[in-house]
Amino acid sequence: MTVIPVYNSLINERDSAVKLARYFQILGISEDQGFGINNAATLHESCHNIWTLPERQKVARYLAEAQTEIEQVTQYPLFPRWVIDEFKYYGFPVHATWGKIIEAGFRNTSVIGAALAPSYAADPSSFTIATTVTDADEIHVFHPGTTIEIYPSSIVIAGGNATISIPRARLVKLSMQDNDDNGLSYSVVPPAAGTAFEATVDVKRVYNDDSTQGGLVWHHRDSGGSCACSCSWCCATCGDYSENACIYIRNAESGALDLLPASYAALAWTASCLDCYCSAPDSVRLNYRAGLDPITEQVENAVIRLAHSKMPNPPCGCSLASEYWERDRKVPDNLSVEQATCPFGTSAGAWWAWKQALAVRHQRGYAL
Repeated sequence: MTVIPVYNSLINERDSAVKLARYFQILGISEDQGFGINNAATLHESCHNIWTLPERQKVARYLAEAQTEIEQVTQYPLFPRWVIDEFKYYGFPVHATWGKIIEAGFRNTSVIGAALAPSYAADPSSFTIATTVTDADEIHVFHPGTTIEIYPSSIVIAGGNATISIPRARLVKLSMQDNDDNGLSYSVVPPAAGTAFEATVDVKRVYNDDSTQGGLVWHHRDSGGSCACSCSWCCATCGDYSENACIYIRNAESGALDLLPASYAALAWTASCLDCYCSAPDSVRLNYRAGLDPITEQVENAVIRLAHSKMPNPPCGCSLASEYWERDRKVPDNLSVEQATCPFGTSAGAWWAWKQALAVRHQRGYAL
């Protein structure tokens, strides 16, 4: 059995609307610099700081916190994600917690290729793999033997092959990510000894599996049969009776869903009528994927500016990042009544993010 070590350096960005690589791009910081690589060719002439792991972790933490606060206003995820086994009381329709529903189902994976070796002859590194997958969004790259993703800069599918390109800085081994101020060597690449970069990666298909969409639940009902109407009221139990259900998306924007008892076979759902259950279900379970797709620059900037407003110190010692931080942390001398009572805070970044969140929020039941 292979034991995969767990490193304290792991930053999980799977559901992040603004990933670190994108953050560096927006601030004008090279990815080499941001991900701890010492590459003289990409160091900014006015900023030679090599980012360390604690600095990356700090930024990732505040980006996640800002995203969560904005999502509480927008009422939909800023980046598509799966919601599993969400409990709701039954209604017709049922209103999911999140709007902008993309599809019903759950996150599933299958292996496309394991231990694949990227070529480091150029940057970005690249490799090609045969695949039957036709949607590039379903192709994901992982550090070998883990569930930690590496985010490619491009995936091109042609003729049954996927060509995947990944900037070298994103391929730093998990065990090497806690770099010091001097940074990691850019030029020492696999198969050379002592390299900071992954020699191989795993590629998987990550896709929506619609074979389990939802469930209908009757509380204290007899579980002897799905249509046991004759004893539905006299054979109460201390548990629940449930039926699998298919989901019809009545309104994707608002998250309005219809559920019917159904069976799944041969990649298709067959619904049945609720009449044979004698009464409406008490509650439901929902599996679905929802979120803003694609994310807009407006939303990206809102997340970043709110994150900066929360940071007590600049992201790093680099003047590029400090200038953005100072802009977003600044509190005007004269505040309007609205800005003085802004739920996100009174700083320029918080106020700007709040206005953008209100501009793109879903109107479903939201009150100021």
